[in-house]
Amino acid sequence: MKPKIKPSIGADTLDALEWLASIHEDTPESQAIEEEEWTKYNLAIALIEAREAAGHTQSTLAAELGVQQSLISKWEKVHHNHTLETLLQLCNATGAKLVMGLEIGGELHAITPAAKRCVLLSETAQQNLEAKAKSVGLTPRETLLAPLVEKEKQPAKRRVPGSQPRLEARGN
Repeated sequence: MKPKIKPSIGADTLDALEWLASIHEDTPESQAIEEEEWTKYNLAIALIEAREAAGHTQSTLAAELGVQQSLISKWEKVHHNHTLETLLQLCNATGAKLVMGLEIGGELHAITPAAKRCVLLSETAQQNLEAKAKSVGLTPRETLLAPLVEKEKQPAKRRVPGSQPRLEARGN
């Protein structure tokens, strides 16, 4: 899934990815490289969005973390090699949650507590969900959860343990 373009970061990466896609064969190797680059790009965008959502500038976040503003800028670059410690530090400072898991044989193995609340979808299912969400004006998450939320609003029908439903005889 291609992210929205944030010109201040990764525009060159985005152009490079589109250029590479136009000249390279679609092989497992090229797909792996493309997935890695999109992951780096999406991480950089998410870090910026988390900082902005927390109401921080690079300078105010740097002051809170006790680092130079230039380090925050470096951490928000597409090709910075982040450590887990740095990601956790940034998440703690911005109120974001790091969601990590491994997909093994089509199953999601949660690493972080937040990942336990995630659902792994095939690409086709993800596309169908996004299309349905767009058609009803909801986010994909809201679309998935809507039936569950509606069930919670309805009073539960109670059944006495051990009782059987009664069948009434009808006459013609």
